[in-house]
Amino acid sequence: MRKRKDPALKKKPGRPRKWTDAELFAKKVDQYFIDCDANLDKNGNGEVYSVTGLALYLGYADRWAIIKHEERSREEKDEFVQPIKKAMQRIEKSRIEWLVRGKGWGPGIMFDLKNNFGWKDIMGLEHAGPGGEPLEMSSLEVAARISTILELAKRRKEEVDVQKALPEKIEPIV
Repeated sequence: MRKRKDPALKKKPGRPRKWTDAELFAKKVDQYFIDCDANLDKNGNGEVYSVTGLALYLGYADRWAIIKHEERSREEKDEFVQPIKKAMQRIEKSRIEWLVRGKGWGPGIMFDLKNNFGWKDIMGLEHAGPGGEPLEMSSLEVAARISTILELAKRRKEEVDVQKALPEKIEPIV
């Protein structure tokens, strides 16, 4: 009779983990942020937090490796989940601060937030039909909306013309 192998001893598919000590891993993640902060000048210029930067600092080839590590840790419910989750939240928080302060990242920061942190554009979705499909409008509804937009544009132009006609400086009456 053949012996059955213990399922707990079964090897996991895929490449073995780069990190096996969760405590050392957490310290290395924290050190990444300390090193980034140390490289900033007084204007805030220098190395900024990034998923790719963290991945390279931890010895991974690219950002996908750390994302896969997080997914695997969540599935296995191991002690690597919290340091990665905390690091990703810290990177996301820094992106939001840059966005709110308008420090000049422009569309690049939105690209990063969408691709690394699951952000989505919802502009226009509030005007979508059921299931996110486009709304069906009759030609009369389209004409009414266009008419409203043209009327608003006309009013705004008139307001601008009135503002231009006003003198820049009003002299006091003596």
